[in-house]
Amino acid sequence: MKTVLLATNHKFWLANRGARIRIAHLYRFLLEAGFKVPVFFPGTLDEADRQHIECMRPRPDLVPAVDTNNAARRPETGRHAPGTPLRRLLRVPRSVAALLARIRQRRGPAPRAADPSGDAEQTAPAHGPPRLCDFTVPAWQQAFRAACLEVLPHVVLVEGIGLCHLLQALPETERARPSTVIDTHDVMHKRYRRFRIHGEPHWIQIDRDEEADALRPFDVVLAIQNRDAATFREMLPNKRILTVSHAHPIPPAEPYPERAPLTLCYVASHGHHNRRALAQFLESVWPKLNKRLGRNLAFAVYGQICEVLDPNALPDGVRLQGKVEKLEPVYRNADIVINPVFFGGGLKIKNVEALCSARPLLTTRIGAEGIEHGADSAFLVADTDDQMCEQLVRLATQPQLRRKLAAEARRFALENFSEQAAYGPLRRLLEEELPLPGAG
Repeated sequence: MKTVLLATNHKFWLANRGARIRIAHLYRFLLEAGFKVPVFFPGTLDEADRQHIECMRPRPDLVPAVDTNNAARRPETGRHAPGTPLRRLLRVPRSVAALLARIRQRRGPAPRAADPSGDAEQTAPAHGPPRLCDFTVPAWQQAFRAACLEVLPHVVLVEGIGLCHLLQALPETERARPSTVIDTHDVMHKRYRRFRIHGEPHWIQIDRDEEADALRPFDVVLAIQNRDAATFREMLPNKRILTVSHAHPIPPAEPYPERAPLTLCYVASHGHHNRRALAQFLESVWPKLNKRLGRNLAFAVYGQICEVLDPNALPDGVRLQGKVEKLEPVYRNADIVINPVFFGGGLKIKNVEALCSARPLLTTRIGAEGIEHGADSAFLVADTDDQMCEQLVRLATQPQLRRKLAAEARRFALENFSEQAAYGPLRRLLEEELPLPGAG
């Protein structure tokens, strides 16, 4: 049995955002495939985390990392991990500008520094995003070295570029023992540039060369979709690049429901790209839809994004449903799903969920990145407000179109998001291609 040491600072047991959901599914798959998967998590666990971990089946085997009472704090910067007052402050439903102003007032001037937590995207410092070098935490490196010596893994799988510095903790002779793989989730320099173009904060400032230098020490780089893989091959021409998409459960086929009124559904975290997407939709698309369709269409919003919305300021027909433990009932009760995102990166997990649930999906060209081959057959694409309105009117008034898209969505999901389709290449890599320690 091969041992794969999973290194992550994302609280994947919560499974309430795209990155966490991906890691949670990948973790379960590796266990079910017969690998031993201890988890190196160098963050802070609160009581809620412990309860979630205890309830997980199988329960994650957390390798002792750093003391949880001290792990939240970087002595040289005073930065905090999630669960601290700063993190709670960031959940206050305020505009980004007002939020950053309040952070400045509370914290005062501070040097630019990285938040080493897995939630760094939501906690970008007011004085500008950190650089990759700012994420290095010596205590985490020491703990990682100790974990590797204890576990003696065949493979180290690092989740995200923010932890790439962990490889520096091992001397060359020890780094030669385990094979090293990084799961990128995004082409980060492109994602950062898109956020910057749209005037939104990003958790890291990084350019193409910096990202290439960070990925180069790894034996294998995992891309979440083919377009990302092509970019990585240009950046790292001699590196092994492997596309490992996202797998999601696909329920048994059932007839598409005929209901009235129809429910339009949006599921999202409170990331800046989701806030902007929903704000623009509510301002520029929903009023037109409401005028044309009236009571025949309701709009239900789910997820953490509900925490940053004022229910008293919403237009007619919009309902905030909040966070839910399970998404299956959400999609079962949805007639049409939207993802009007216009900047971001990687593979949009909410789109995968909608397609696997066999629901008609309308997204944007950005949202369709990595699944472009399903556009206009498995789902619809619209980039302008007017296009989005017209496509939704079509969907709302043409039941045969909804039924056709639902059937094609399920077919597309089976071809692309089953465990064999998404994770098969990774399983073959781990089982057959990466050498055992000491081999060669």
